[in-house]
Amino acid sequence: MLEHKVDVKKALRAYQKVVDEGIRKGDKYILSGVSAWSDHDGYSVSLGFGKVTLQIFFHQRFSLEAENRIEVALFLEKLDRVVQS
Repeated sequence: MLEHKVDVKKALRAYQKVVDEGIRKGDKYILSGVSAWSDHDGYSVSLGFGKVTLQIFFHQRFSLEAENRIEVALFLEKLDRVVQS
């Protein structure tokens, strides 16, 4: 269903930027509406925006959860803007 290609390296840069520059709320960091968090051991990280969640695992494997392609496209555009800002 979801045909979008996720640039995992870019997503990891966005994750790090949200953690470095975002505001901590509970176990998440938030920057420009993008949330970032990691699991208890730090081996996987997640990014969320709206109804989209991206989990990144070892070896650039990932899981992308979204209801439709439009939400995924908006999510990926948002990650681009976070990285570029």
